[in-house]
Amino acid sequence: MSRAAQLTAAFLSLLLPGCADQPLIDEANLDPATQGQPLWFELEVSIEPEAPGSSPDNPLPFSIEGHNFTLTATAMGYDRAPMADYEGCLKVHLTSGILEQLQNQNQTCPEGNLAILGGSGSAQVRVSRAYDQLRIWASDEGNGQETGSYASGSTQAIHTRLPTIAQVQTSDSTVESPLQHSYVPFLGYDPELPEEERRQLIVTTVTNDGFYVTDTSDPPGSYNSMFVFSFSRPDHLQAGDRLSKLSGIVSEFLGFTELQFPIWTVESSGNLIPEPSLLDPEIVCIGTEMEAWESSVVRLDNLLTDVSRASDCIDYNEYGQWPAILQGQCQGSEARINVVNGNTVPSWRFPECEASSECSGTERPDWCFEPRDLEYLVGVLRHTRYASPPWILEVRDCLDFPLENRPADCAQLLMHPPSGPRIAPFYQRREAPTCTYGTLHQ
Repeated sequence: MSRAAQLTAAFLSLLLPGCADQPLIDEANLDPATQGQPLWFELEVSIEPEAPGSSPDNPLPFSIEGHNFTLTATAMGYDRAPMADYEGCLKVHLTSGILEQLQNQNQTCPEGNLAILGGSGSAQVRVSRAYDQLRIWASDEGNGQETGSYASGSTQAIHTRLPTIAQVQTSDSTVESPLQHSYVPFLGYDPELPEEERRQLIVTTVTNDGFYVTDTSDPPGSYNSMFVFSFSRPDHLQAGDRLSKLSGIVSEFLGFTELQFPIWTVESSGNLIPEPSLLDPEIVCIGTEMEAWESSVVRLDNLLTDVSRASDCIDYNEYGQWPAILQGQCQGSEARINVVNGNTVPSWRFPECEASSECSGTERPDWCFEPRDLEYLVGVLRHTRYASPPWILEVRDCLDFPLENRPADCAQLLMHPPSGPRIAPFYQRREAPTCTYGTLHQ
């Protein structure tokens, strides 16, 4: 009998009450290779019936530090009886979160494996950043030399609260999220939740390839913002929309955290957009402090443009990006940041960088490459690993410039925002993923 047929028979026997007293599978017909192997494992965790985590109405809190559980596993044979003579190592997996620690009572298996001796095993596990319905599951995957039976088992659901944006964004690293590549649903302003648990998830900016969202339930600069990458300008979404639901795959694009393949639901529109927060120039070179402001709308005061040579024009014309000097210092050096406006306000330009500019010659006028003063500049803070400096202020629209510095076509730009691919250095460009024969290519 094939493995598939055995599993089908096992499933059908569980559905037929009249067969409850019959052997699950006729052992005489078993493939010799499966004899002595388990059919499944019974996994349990130590949660009392009324304790937090036992039901959707009584979930465990989302925890960065982690929750501790006692995990037990019992090997079950084809006769549905415990296999008292089975020994092996089970690879432990999670449906959400990070396995921080697995401490076996018997240290005979590799790290991340649960040891089974005499048909059963027990271990202390700590799981951090779990969300929604956490299930701990384990599989007999072999030891690298011998093929395992691939018999598996799962615990019951451990109900855990959804995370906030800040809880997912908070990290010791400036280039990687702890939940990278995980599909994560976030807490939003969900009418199904009690009022005190709803989050003010406000869209602050809509761009030609996604949107920025800030959880204003948390204070500014507390990792409470995120970019949602939708590949093109999202339809029927505008700044001031409040989201009841938001989910997607947490990804890092050149050190910039974003949510890919997103799903969202708008709960209401016209909500108050938070005022831009004034960013201290003294932190612009400190990655760990700037990370807390990633994807937030910020304001920088007293800037000087630093397009001072022809090579800066090449970068600006190709990438829409230019360097700026801030008033003050950061760790003893000039406080600097990169600015991008080519995607949103393309008409705000440097005359010396025009193709017909007289600044390209050897005898150029005195005004060429002179710094331009900006009383302030507003935008969204982005990070890119390969830029220098790595933090970029992305101007949202022409209103982010001081009144005297706004381009003449400001009103037209507000009525008809630019669309199309994001102007960026080659290494920052990407296209929407394509599918071929069911395989996703990025």
